[in-house]
Amino acid sequence: MSEAQRYGVAHVLEMKDAVPHQEALGLQRAADVLLLLLWNDPRERGVYTGKLFEYLGARRPILGIGPADNVAADLIRERQAGMVSADPDEIAGQLIRWLDAKECGGIPDLPASVAAGLSREEQTRQLERFLMQIAGNPSVYRHNERIP
Repeated sequence: MSEAQRYGVAHVLEMKDAVPHQEALGLQRAADVLLLLLWNDPRERGVYTGKLFEYLGARRPILGIGPADNVAADLIRERQAGMVSADPDEIAGQLIRWLDAKECGGIPDLPASVAAGLSREEQTRQLERFLMQIAGNPSVYRHNERIP
């Protein structure tokens, strides 16, 4: 018996097979809310997942479930892109607010500013500028030693 059946929610779930990346991005964009599961592991506190950046690009609210003391949670809060919690009551309260919004006309898109500067293209341009600055600077550091 599946967990969904055991808890009586199987009738509200839809399981999908794997889809191509572009289709997955479209599904994210069409979602009411996007779920991001955060690892409860101290080694993961400094890890951003690629999925988080896709979610920000989709401009849909993010429900992060897990510890709130990591860089992914910080980014969600800083960008006002949703909420992160491990507290069932807080999560339930937020889900109720989103359901109420959906019934009153829909959950609005997040502003474009949530993803500003975070696309692969924008990040690549920033990296390129950084590398060009270092390449043109005679005081480049390598392995914590100054190269003359």
